[in-house]
Amino acid sequence: MYQNYATLSSDGAAQNSTKSKETTTSLRKAAATPLLSGSGEADPEGGRTVESAKLPPKNDDSLSPRGAFFMMCLALQYGWQPLMTKECIGPDVNKSSIVIFQEIFKFGLAFVLLYSEGGWALWQKALDTANGEAGAWTIESSAKMALPLACMYGIQNWLLFYSAGNMDPLTFNLVNQSKLIWTAFFLYIVMAKMQSSMQILAIFMMMGAAALLSMKAGTDKGEDAQATDFVHGVIPNIAAALISGFAAAYTQKFTQGHGRMAYLFTMELCVWQTLFMFVITPIATAGYNATLGAEAAAAASAAAAASTGFFNGWFWYTPLPILNNAAGGIFTGQVIQHAGGVRKGFAVVAALCMTAFFQFIYYGTPLKPQLYIALPLCVGANIIYANFPYKA
Repeated sequence: MYQNYATLSSDGAAQNSTKSKETTTSLRKAAATPLLSGSGEADPEGGRTVESAKLPPKNDDSLSPRGAFFMMCLALQYGWQPLMTKECIGPDVNKSSIVIFQEIFKFGLAFVLLYSEGGWALWQKALDTANGEAGAWTIESSAKMALPLACMYGIQNWLLFYSAGNMDPLTFNLVNQSKLIWTAFFLYIVMAKMQSSMQILAIFMMMGAAALLSMKAGTDKGEDAQATDFVHGVIPNIAAALISGFAAAYTQKFTQGHGRMAYLFTMELCVWQTLFMFVITPIATAGYNATLGAEAAAAASAAAAASTGFFNGWFWYTPLPILNNAAGGIFTGQVIQHAGGVRKGFAVVAALCMTAFFQFIYYGTPLKPQLYIALPLCVGANIIYANFPYKA
């Protein structure tokens, strides 16, 4: 579950004052044009024209080339993450070191990508326009926007970790996919973002595809098969899905409405999540051990004592899946900003198909028959969602 940290992020919007217009003009000359951008003359942020950067992005269902590109990146990253984790991270690796280095890598990647798109001029603009018309970045604004989300993601990851130990894998995956519904629900609550009836159908199609791709995990009927506990399994899982939808909706609000640049917000979340981890980890560990029997708790304590070294279990290849997962945090933020929170969920479900193909290529694992149904469902759901937006 430590590999599920997926940090979210936001993008900025320029101020409407005369000073902002002059700054934008100078940046157009100084900053490099990004690889993927929207129609018209691109600004240093990418994905929007200079004129559109003056106002918050429209709350619509259009998918920019940049959004589609990062959806593909997220699906690929999420798809091969399980294979990289299995091959490169052993059971003896200190889990705290994984989380800390993941946030460090993510922070560094966000800064490098921000600098590569516009240099120091774009970095200065990210700070100056972090709060849109409200002014430049401050520690107070960071705590107000990023700290609550960092806390929510820390709690969400612990809830997923706890529920996974009290549910069979199939039920765990099925319940967790309800986050697509929660995302659409909270987008309506937070941003008044309506979904058309066809878009709701597309969401359920993606949930059906996820269910099909998870069915193999539920075929284990042996004596060691994990039973599902409603109180200690289903309820925490639903709570984690609810938090995921709520956080995705608020992240989309910050990215598309309040004007905070994606890479900057990612770096903020990295710092706040790391600090929060030092607080929540001892509490969560103590709470989890309290639910175990005396022997299991003693075994867990012994295992923790045996891996006291910060780099315990590390090899030269251990950072590879950590770097990959850190990149996933960057991709997630870009997808939410340029494609929306619902499409982020679509990309994650599509990644399950990618995992099946990667396992076939790398391990020779036969493709499941369900994949031939799930794949058209994924494609069809994306087409329906894009072509049947809500119209007032």
